[in-house]
This record gives sequence, structure tokens and C-alpha cells, in this order.
Amino acid sequence: MRACTQQSKKNRSVSSSRSVNSSSVSSSSAYTTTSGIGKEMLDNAGSRLCGFLDDLLLHEKSMTPIKSKGHQVCRCCGKPAYHYCKACPGNPALHIRRADDHNSCFLNYHNTASFGKWKDDFKVAGEKRKHWHYPSEIELQQQSTEIKRLHLSTQAKPADERASAVQVREDSTWNDRCV
Repeated sequence: MRACTQQSKKNRSVSSSRSVNSSSVSSSSAYTTTSGIGKEMLDNAGSRLCGFLDDLLLHEKSMTPIKSKGHQVCRCCGKPAYHYCKACPGNPALHIRRADDHNSCFLNYHNTASFGKWKDDFKVAGEKRKHWHYPSEIELQQQSTEIKRLHLSTQAKPADERASAVQVREDSTWNDRCV
């Protein structure tokens, strides 16, 4: 709330009580939602918004405790986990939150950018299970860059064109196909 009050009143978000007139609905460039949100407000949100996470939220709602206070091995980090995802094939056991300094196994397991780096992905990546180790931040960043390049290369672009992080961020359809 303090971040809002530090801004001048004209830069604060528009009140939701503002009505949407019919002329703005017909024009796609001036379209605003019934709650008063328009393209300009979305642009001003900056890096806060990460795309449409509806599918991820569906998986989060599907996280269920394992019955009889039992546990299974987490498919992401390999440690005991007490919840599983009913929305995923095979109902993988995952941590919802981790006590240590790592991100949640739930988010990592469902993140397209880190696919191939987790305990359960040894089958896909061709690694031997006993050689698996928790990936470092550098390994995760490299994997993310490579997966984004793979995504761009599958969009029928010339083979000699290399993908960059800027191109991926500018691709408005990236999140639509990955979540």
C-alpha cells in the first residue's frame, strides 16, 4: 500500500468505479475491462505480471496431501514430500514450499524453462539417476536460455537465426504455449 501512496495522485491506478463507455469497447486499441483496466495500465505494471498463469493455478489447486500422513519422494528434488499434484499425469509428489533457500519444487516442476534439470527428468535428459544433483542457479539460467532458443527455433524461422533473450521477451505468444 505504501508504494501506491508514494506516487502522485495522477499516477495512481484509476478507480474501478469509472464506467466503460461503449465507444472504447468497440475500438480494440482503447479497450478497457469492466473493472477499468486498459492496455496502458498493463504496460505500467512492468515485470510484476508474468503472463497467464491459469494452468499453473489449476495445478496449485490440485495439490493434495498424501493420505495416512505418508510421504513419497519428491519428483523434483528427491527428498520426502507430503503432497501430490492430482492434475499432473502420474500424480507426482512435490513440495509446495521448501524450507531451504531453493524455490518451491512445485513451481520448478511446472516451469517449462527448467524442464530436464529435475530428479524426475533423468529419463528425458538421459542422465543416470545416481549422478543427478540439484541444479545451481547458473545451470537453471543456461537451461532456461536453451529452452527459449528451442521454442523460437520451432516457430518456422530460418535455421541460421539465433534466439536471444530479448527476442523471447518480445514474443507475445511464448507464455501461451508454455504454461
